[in-house]
Amino acid sequence: MATSTFIKKWNNKPLQDCGSYVSEEYNKFQNAFKREMTKIANNIGANLVSFSKGHYDVSGFIERNGKFVYFSYSSALSRNGRSTPTLTYQQSTYPTMLCRTAKNNKDYRGGTNNSVWFENCENVIDKLLNTEHKASF
Repeated sequence: MATSTFIKKWNNKPLQDCGSYVSEEYNKFQNAFKREMTKIANNIGANLVSFSKGHYDVSGFIERNGKFVYFSYSSALSRNGRSTPTLTYQQSTYPTMLCRTAKNNKDYRGGTNNSVWFENCENVIDKLLNTEHKASF
């Protein structure tokens, strides 16, 4: 399960928007997200093999025994010019993270999308790494 310290620190925390570039505050969130995904991968005997930072999103691939899972997380900007990460089901109606199987760490099409809460992503990623990976078209 995702570390509660990460969730406690970042869940629903308004992060400053700097317009055309990622704010320093959001960059700190992205770095913490990467550290957390590395921990999650390690917890399930896998490796974080790539991680990308976008304007207000992150994505990457986790690998175990030649099987890959793609994940993506985006926090929407609110009207007050702030990004507010929503990580748990207690804060929002809809899951905010996407996970799916992938052929490799370049397969952005992959398998079926799974919308999950961040706090449940470790279990979902572990299950996806245990499933038979089908080729994407």
